[in-house]
Amino acid sequence: MPVCAICEEVVDKVYRCAGCGVDFCKDCGDPNSEKKLCTLCMPYEAKEEEWRAQNRKFKPRFKANSEHQICQTSFYRVQVP
Repeated sequence: MPVCAICEEVVDKVYRCAGCGVDFCKDCGDPNSEKKLCTLCMPYEAKEEEWRAQNRKFKPRFKANSEHQICQTSFYRVQVP
């Protein structure tokens, strides 16, 4: 019988985590999702998705004028000839 590496219980079936590679049972992760993450990797995946969503908001927008282009973000101004 396989043993879950997280809760250390003997279970009927274990799943391999795509994030860290540990074997986990259905109570210690999400085996039905397409990524199959254990409970240890789920918070990291959520933080990564949150970070990606925040970075999508701050894409630089360029406004062309007659002489050059100026980046319109609040972080920096870059002039491109």
